[in-house]
Amino acid sequence: MEAMNLGELKTLAKTLVDEKGLFWSDAQMLALANVAQRAVFRQIANFDASHFATHTITTYPADTQYIDLLSKLSESESIYKVLSVSKLKEAAAVTPTNRPIQLDRTDAASPVGYEDNWNDPNNEARGLSTSQRWFLDRSNLYLTPMPGVSTPLLIRWIGQIDALSADGNVLFGGFAFEYHDLVATTLARLMVVKERRMADEIVAISDWLRMELQQSERSRTQHPQMRYESPY
Repeated sequence: MEAMNLGELKTLAKTLVDEKGLFWSDAQMLALANVAQRAVFRQIANFDASHFATHTITTYPADTQYIDLLSKLSESESIYKVLSVSKLKEAAAVTPTNRPIQLDRTDAASPVGYEDNWNDPNNEARGLSTSQRWFLDRSNLYLTPMPGVSTPLLIRWIGQIDALSADGNVLFGGFAFEYHDLVATTLARLMVVKERRMADEIVAISDWLRMELQQSERSRTQHPQMRYESPY
């Protein structure tokens, strides 16, 4: 299966809705194509992040309230979701002696744990912990309690997908190509909704897309199982 580009996406969607003449303008098709790509991307990322996940190794400086992740990423793109934050012994590639230890995530609205007395038995009930945790405010990553030494981190994350702008642009930047046809189907449904002015069907499209992906991911991850039956 090959990746699909924007030009092929528009052609397939128009075929699915059986367009007569040139009903849809390029501007309308481009806007709806980007809506369809974003909708499918979010659903895929929520079901199985491995399709788009990447990682960055960086260092959290000592006695620092937070770091801006956008300045630490290896690519010039915005963050869609941070999947995990793990500590390393050193800011280097993962090895048997430099294995990541995943940190728990905490709620940004909970106490951030700058208090000095960690022997308080009520800490857990108040949302505090002696173990390091992390949370995000926008693109700012906080570690709590604040580390007193430089802390190497491995951050696993998903970036926002680039908007489609030219016919040669490949969907999802070339990733998750097995779902490119689903973007075309979603685009076709959006075109029908717009043509018939059925705005209330947008929610139905979202529900349909969720079920399609759920079924697809289930079939992709379930493997045949061999059953051993005892002869006795």
